[in-house]
Amino acid sequence: MSSRWRSWLRGRSEEPDPDDDAPGPDTEEPVVLGREMASAIEAERSLRARHPGLDSPLGVQYDVLAGEFDLLRFVPSDVDEVVAAFVAGVARMEPSEIDPVRASLTMDDLYTLLNFIKRQSVTALRQSDQGPAASALVAGALIDIDRVDWRDVPVALALPMYALTRLGDDFRGAVLRACDLAQDKVTSLMKDLAGHTWSEDELAEWLYLEVPTAEGPGFVMRGIDRWEPTVDLLDAVTDIANLIDQDSYQTSSISVGESLPAVWFPKEHREEVERIVSGSPAIAKISTRARQSTGRDPEALQFTCFVAELEPRDVERLVEWSDRNLDGFHAALAVGHGRLLVLFVARSFVKGVPGIETPQSLQRFGAPVLAVLQSKHQ
Repeated sequence: MSSRWRSWLRGRSEEPDPDDDAPGPDTEEPVVLGREMASAIEAERSLRARHPGLDSPLGVQYDVLAGEFDLLRFVPSDVDEVVAAFVAGVARMEPSEIDPVRASLTMDDLYTLLNFIKRQSVTALRQSDQGPAASALVAGALIDIDRVDWRDVPVALALPMYALTRLGDDFRGAVLRACDLAQDKVTSLMKDLAGHTWSEDELAEWLYLEVPTAEGPGFVMRGIDRWEPTVDLLDAVTDIANLIDQDSYQTSSISVGESLPAVWFPKEHREEVERIVSGSPAIAKISTRARQSTGRDPEALQFTCFVAELEPRDVERLVEWSDRNLDGFHAALAVGHGRLLVLFVARSFVKGVPGIETPQSLQRFGAPVLAVLQSKHQ
């Protein structure tokens, strides 16, 4: 898969990414809803208009504020049991009975299934049990690909196919069973994905990276940029995510192989920032959701943390430049130690509505984050 394709595919995930195509301090352009999602929303509206009496057979959703979207620091969820029971029941149906069930699933239900697919893949690896991964494929067969951003579907289905490969199972039989229940478009997609080898390198092409943890394997999103850390960067990222979760935010995802946009630094230094960042061997990103939004829509608030490996002198320079950033369109805090730079960025997406953080309020993260960095790199 080419980098250009990966970049385009990565344009959508279940959780809206506030860093993609966001307006910066030099523009007043609004964020435009992607055409794929706009098309999915229209398809959902059309279906509901034609069948107003359909009731959702699920009625449950995963809770980002409970950490249920995090595939690295994996937490149990009662939603898994509800969805698994629903999927098992559907698997016993005749193929001719599936279409009405699929139509009754709301757009929220479809995204619950996509999250279930990912979570079951982690469960399969941690339990060394192919059953949850096979259940994930059946859940994938229930997706109406026209009522979601279709790019979310192959990215999610990559995980159970990878998990089944890791467990030594010939998953093609499970794929064929799932295909009996799927739409033609999803059937074609599943059969295409089944033809891949699903090595770790191939999984990275589909935007995920398996990461070992003390509790068992997990996944992080894999960006399209370089990921060759020479220090314990991901370990530091995990500790920083834990610190964030103890504050007024909850980590929604951790991704690696990221970029650090120069827009978060003063305009006069951005060209030099781009040069410095381009030489980084590894950058990670922590995306979050606000717990306490003081009456504002949490989805309108950005709180993102970047962790980058750089030369120590460059770390010092970026910390210094960040401290001078007074553009007013965002609040930032940079903390550095050794080869690691941590940059917090906070703002509101809504023009005219202030964010909930200031450069002064972000200082509460300074000492704890510095302690994390010092503990990793004496």
